[in-house]
Amino acid sequence: MPALFDFDEFHTITNSFADKVFGHIAMGMGIDQMKTCTTFRNISPLGARIVRRAIDSRTAERAATTA
Repeated sequence: MPALFDFDEFHTITNSFADKVFGHIAMGMGIDQMKTCTTFRNISPLGARIVRRAIDSRTAERAATTA
């Protein structure tokens, strides 16, 4: 069962929060595994972009360190 991140009643997400939580998850397990292990609910479009940017940044970092 995937981990559910429900952003109900959260109106903002900071870049640092997104990096520390979601960026580090992506860094540790990789984006493909993260996609199968997580679900997001009630996240605003802006929040989704912030989270995605953190994930993309850490995924690129992970790729650079394994290359």
